[in-house]
Formats: sequence, structure tokens, C-alpha cells
Amino acid sequence: MSVRWDPFQNVVTLSEAVNRLMQDAVMRPGYALAQAGEAPMNIVERNDAYFIQVALPGVHAEGVELTTQHNTVTIKAHRDNPLPQMAGTEHLGYLLAEFGAGDLMRTVTLPKEFQADKIEASLEWGILTIKVPIADRAQPKRITVVEGSQAAREIAAAGANSAH
Repeated sequence: MSVRWDPFQNVVTLSEAVNRLMQDAVMRPGYALAQAGEAPMNIVERNDAYFIQVALPGVHAEGVELTTQHNTVTIKAHRDNPLPQMAGTEHLGYLLAEFGAGDLMRTVTLPKEFQADKIEASLEWGILTIKVPIADRAQPKRITVVEGSQAAREIAAAGANSAH
């Protein structure tokens, strides 16, 4: 008996694709980006600093490791079993387990240079908040423009000298 190959068996209908897109983008915005072993994250940029928030339910501050290298921040965390030991009871198994014990890691590369020695981090109610100050030299600077400066005369003189 031969099985006939159907080239359309794995094709997703437009309706199914739109439904999946809407579910990921509207019903759970941002969470579709976090893979297994990662924690959901928010990053906000202000003029002077980045603010990173990472959801780490059940993690204690001593279970968090924060490192930087170049423009990259890496957050590693360990979460112990979230359920207390059930002494004297028979554990039959989870009905649903979306988070449990294990290691989590997120790495983010920030677009601007930052001051690693001035980073501050705190963990409260399962949310790790990290303030990452942007380096002074990476922040925008306003340049004052004046009429008839010495620089314009120097450029004109340099041009006249190179013509000879």
C-alpha cells in the first residue's frame, strides 16, 4: 500500500494564520517573544538611562546574577520549586505547569554605550528592575551655532592655501 504525498497537508489557511497572529500579538502582547527558559522583559529608554524589568516570580535576590560586557546585559536567575514540600501527602502530578524550578536567562544588547559601574538593580514582588545609565558621551548634545566664527575663517583660509 502506498501513501500519496499531499503538498497541501501542512499549508495553513489565511484564517488560521491571522488567528494565530492576533492571539500572539493582541491577546498576549510581548509574551510570544519569550522562549522556554526565558523570562518576559520590558525595556524603556529615557534620555539618561535604560530601565529593564524582568518577571521573575518565585526568585530571590540571591538567586539572580547580573553581568555586563560591552553594550550587553545578561540576567541569569535560578528558581527553586515554587510549591512547598507536601509532607505526608501523595503527589499525583501537575495538571498544568507553566513555571517551575530551573534556570532562566535573558541577554539584551542595548543600542547606546552605558555606564556599567553605575547600574542599579532591585527585586520586588517578583519583578527585577534594572537602571542602566547611558554614558555621557553617548547622550545627545546640543551645539550652539553662532554667526561668523573663527572656524569658518580657518576653513576658508585652508581652502585658499590648498588651491596654490
